[in-house]
Amino acid sequence: MTNTTGEVARLVQGYRPLLTAANWGGQGLHLRGNVEGFVRAASRQKWLEVHGLEHWTEFYTRYGVTLQRRFFDHFLKGLDKRLG
Repeated sequence: MTNTTGEVARLVQGYRPLLTAANWGGQGLHLRGNVEGFVRAASRQKWLEVHGLEHWTEFYTRYGVTLQRRFFDHFLKGLDKRLG
């Protein structure tokens, strides 16, 4: 992944936990960028959530907010929220 100046994204070098969402129903660039970022991310603790329709249809609903809260509770608060 490169930005407009040709620099490699720092995401590839980081080892932080990653939760990213992609949607099949949006523009192809969004899906491709999320999938490529996920594959190239150095973290061993990474999750890719893929859904249909618009981006907000799943990720900003109760389902999506619950998923994000579980992720943040686990990694920021140290609570045992099973992520898979």
